[in-house]
Amino acid sequence: MKILKITQIVVLFTTTLFAQPDFFGNIDNHNIQNKLFFDVINYKSETTEKTLSRFFVEVPYQSLSFIKKGSIYESVYNVDVTILENETENVVAEKIWSKKIVVENYEITSSTKAIDISFKDFNLAPNEYKMKVMLEDTYSLNRIQFSANLNIREIKTEVAISDILLLNEIKKTADGKESLVPNIKNKIDSGIDSLLFYYEIYSTSQIDVLINYQIYGKTDDESFLLTDLISLKQGKNSIIKAFNNVDFMLGKYTLTIKIANETKTTLAEIKKEFSSHLQYFPSSIVDLNLSVEEMIYIAPQEIIDDIQKTKEFAKKLDKFKKFWESKDPTPGSLHNEVLIEYFRRVEYSNKNFKHYFPGWKTDMGKVYISLGQPNQVDKHPLELNRKPYEVWNYYAMNLQFVFIDETGFGDFRLSSPTYSDWYRYRQ
Repeated sequence: MKILKITQIVVLFTTTLFAQPDFFGNIDNHNIQNKLFFDVINYKSETTEKTLSRFFVEVPYQSLSFIKKGSIYESVYNVDVTILENETENVVAEKIWSKKIVVENYEITSSTKAIDISFKDFNLAPNEYKMKVMLEDTYSLNRIQFSANLNIREIKTEVAISDILLLNEIKKTADGKESLVPNIKNKIDSGIDSLLFYYEIYSTSQIDVLINYQIYGKTDDESFLLTDLISLKQGKNSIIKAFNNVDFMLGKYTLTIKIANETKTTLAEIKKEFSSHLQYFPSSIVDLNLSVEEMIYIAPQEIIDDIQKTKEFAKKLDKFKKFWESKDPTPGSLHNEVLIEYFRRVEYSNKNFKHYFPGWKTDMGKVYISLGQPNQVDKHPLELNRKPYEVWNYYAMNLQFVFIDETGFGDFRLSSPTYSDWYRYRQ
């Protein structure tokens, strides 16, 4: 256990929320995913009755436009974070900031590992809010924006605990101090055997406490436990902790921290969800069984059945990987373009077409995953004596699909699925 004073949070290269545009909007949907990540960490504020909420923004270089200026390449982006009351939507707080990125090597501008992280602090009264986030690329004028609900919790007891910040690493600065490199995505690569994180404990007095750390996965085999007995000082206690030699399999996990006194009475508790994903695979793949089901538009049913009936997780994962290796158009490269595009379409369908069924199972999802984005979409939401409908045209394939909302609740169904072989994945 390390208890230390953290001097700064570094905003360097590291590798939850990402923005998604309206369907068929002006933004290039093919490349919109993974363009902006966001996380909010609550700490105890020095301002009475409020919580210090740190808003982190992570922007991959691939999301930005760079221009050449002499021997360097430069990009500038602006971030606007607005906090609104949940019911009235009156503005509670707003912060706007700009970041300039300068690199000497053009290859860095398109590197999948190059990102920029920035953050701003808000002092907010504990409550439920709405937040709006907008990123504007200064040189291209492209915008990425989203809104989400925001819960600011109260941190005000004799022993209280902040939110958990996952870390990628700890760096030493020139003056010997420690800087934290945050993991904003809350994702780790499967195969990595450690989890590093930072949090704070606040105490009104000096007290000895027992801290239980536990990571929960889907099964008992994915449960890990650590215990520490420490003396808290009065005020803020900054803590860095690591789980080492852990076999993180593909999937979702929950990290729980419980603080108890000598009688084992729980004084404070906090949880953090994160996921383990396959390196060079889309980050949306976190449930292997579900991802195998979603392969229905590209894999023969016998291959899906064979993978699904495999009981041992490691063998099932190996079969899954080998199938996608067989579809890789550029063997030997780090990225499989067919794999990435296929699950991009699946993820987009799940976000935009879900209704009674997950988006990938709907008629719109089936067409979108199989054929990609249409060349033209005609929407007819309100016409006299007609139910809402949409027409999708794929000119190169000479295909047209008409979807009718029979119920009036957004459940669009194919009016006449007359084509025999279109529902197989195509680039």
